[in-house]
Amino acid sequence: MNGYAGKLDRVDLGKWKTHVEETSEDISRMYLGGTGYAARIIYDQLAIGIDPLSPKNILMLAIGPLSLSRVPSRDSLMLCFKSHLTGVWGEHAWVAISVQM
Repeated sequence: MNGYAGKLDRVDLGKWKTHVEETSEDISRMYLGGTGYAARIIYDQLAIGIDPLSPKNILMLAIGPLSLSRVPSRDSLMLCFKSHLTGVWGEHAWVAISVQM
């Protein structure tokens, strides 16, 4: 998958530690896009019943497979998490619009 960076950087803010992992190509193909990939990781790794405001909640910053391409409006960053408002899924997108001449 050439569009993805191929890495997943885990950051534990409580311990100030990071760990870099290779991304799963199978998950990347099945859940295309930053939001899909983040949803799968959060679903697999977040324990049921975790309080959204708990330090054990997962907060993911994800980009899609077109981020490094020349496709218009492809520069988006997704922030994905278990929402404190709904108790389930939450996300926020930042979209950078670039003009190429």
